[in-house]
Amino acid sequence: DFHKTLGNPGPNFPLFGKKEYGYDLSSCVKDFLTIVPKEKLIFVFGLYGYDWTVDKENRPIKAASAITLNQIKKRFLSDPKIQIKRDALSFENKIEYFDNDFYQHIVWFEDEVSVEKKQEFLLENGVYQFGYWAFGYY
Repeated sequence: DFHKTLGNPGPNFPLFGKKEYGYDLSSCVKDFLTIVPKEKLIFVFGLYGYDWTVDKENRPIKAASAITLNQIKKRFLSDPKIQIKRDALSFENKIEYFDNDFYQHIVWFEDEVSVEKKQEFLLENGVYQFGYWAFGYY
C-alpha cells in the first residue's frame, strides 16, 4: 500500500503517476527488471481499499478503515447519489461522500478493471505471474 491507514488518502498502488503519488507500478517494474529476472517476479493485487475521514483540506482526521471490494460494491454501487471516479493515472477508483454526521470521506480502491490494466502493463513487460489478495473474503 502506498497510502496507509494513518497517511493521506490515495491509490493503493497506482499504475502510473510517479510525480503525483511518489512512486508507481510502472516504475517499480522497470526498477525490478534491472536486477531480477522477469520470470521470478510475481505481483499480487489486493482487492480492497481504504475509507478515510478527512478535513476540509482532505487530510485524515483519524485512521482509515480497510474495506473489501465486496463491501464497497454493496455499500456504494447501489447508491445513485455516489459517484465513483476512475483516476486516469492510477486506474484505481475514488469515491467522495459525507456520512450521517456530515464528515467527509475519501475512499480509494482497486477493482477488476484497475487490476486488468495493471496486468496488461505487466504482460507487455514480460511479467506473467500474478496473484490476488482479497481482504475479508474468508
